[in-house]
Amino acid sequence: MTDRDWMKLIDRKAALREQFPTLAQVRKERPGTPADRARNDYYHAENHASQQAHQHRLWEQSIEHNATQQARRERRARNTAYKNRNKENAA
Repeated sequence: MTDRDWMKLIDRKAALREQFPTLAQVRKERPGTPADRARNDYYHAENHASQQAHQHRLWEQSIEHNATQQARRERRARNTAYKNRNKENAA
């Protein structure tokens, strides 16, 4: 097979379709068209939902962290009170 024999195997119309979009597709993708606005609105809603979910996860993590800190403070206070009681009883 020579270098030019493979050219016969190419479907030129299919190659052009893959390389260049149709005029209808180009018109749909132009800025300001209804399809473009709908696509932008969809992406905006997706981004907003993603940000809200992320904020919610951060909020839950901070609540869990605060609860852990509160439990640690209460445990320290109980331990300190217990130690002080034992010191008073020993004295």
